[in-house]
Amino acid sequence: MKEQTAQELARHYLKECKTMTVMRYGSLLIFLFLLVSFWSKLNIIFAGILVSLFYLSLRFLRNMKRQQLTMVQNILWEDCDPDRYAAVMELLAAESKQDKPFFNLCRIQGLCAAGRMQEAAHALDLVYIQRADLGIQLLYLRCAFDSHLFLGELETARRLRQETADLIQKNRPGQQPAIQRVLRMMDASLALAEHRWEESRALETQIYDEAFNPYQLASSAYRLGRAELADGEIESGKAHLQEAVSKGGRLYAAAEAKRLLESASPAPSGVPEEDGGTLE
Repeated sequence: MKEQTAQELARHYLKECKTMTVMRYGSLLIFLFLLVSFWSKLNIIFAGILVSLFYLSLRFLRNMKRQQLTMVQNILWEDCDPDRYAAVMELLAAESKQDKPFFNLCRIQGLCAAGRMQEAAHALDLVYIQRADLGIQLLYLRCAFDSHLFLGELETARRLRQETADLIQKNRPGQQPAIQRVLRMMDASLALAEHRWEESRALETQIYDEAFNPYQLASSAYRLGRAELADGEIESGKAHLQEAVSKGGRLYAAAEAKRLLESASPAPSGVPEEDGGTLE
């Protein structure tokens, strides 16, 4: 995958999606054919088996599509290459109708991870997410929060944090852990931007421990290293910054971590525009 261009990756994903769409409609036609052919001979057991097989085939195809999408998302999650990720998502958004808002937000996520926050903020103004599911809402809020915090617009960032907190009352209890995780990342980044080093370290340590891919780990290690340096934990701070550099690939967080390590000053400036973001 690392050797493929953005165009090749997008073309492969779209080809696989078309294949699965054909297979899905094929499954429907087979189901209807069997239903019509054996209508007079159907009993409850046979009908149940037929419906179950059709349902399982649809689930199998849906899981295949998710696996294909995960392979594309691994450009950011595992390879930590946000510019290529953004390029692939831009191509997918141009070719997709049903998933266009999602792919646009994924592109913006890549822009944020690359430190292209002004471009991300402008792109967010063009995204329409009304009536979107929770995952898309959270992705939108996280991208908007990161870009505005990076640009030093703290009041807007706090408003977006509150909008995220309001989702707790609007969604089912089973969806609340995802909302709480995003809130924790927002709180950690706000504390870092406002020089509340101890609070930032406590929150970021939990986020760091929960990270499950190189992208999350490098981003969290960068923010944690910044807070530790500013709080006087020099050796621990440098170790986390080195981890961000070694695992962060082309992430903005990795580049900033390298800059801090090379800087003559042992502590980061603490200004919001150096924040590595809260995205996963």
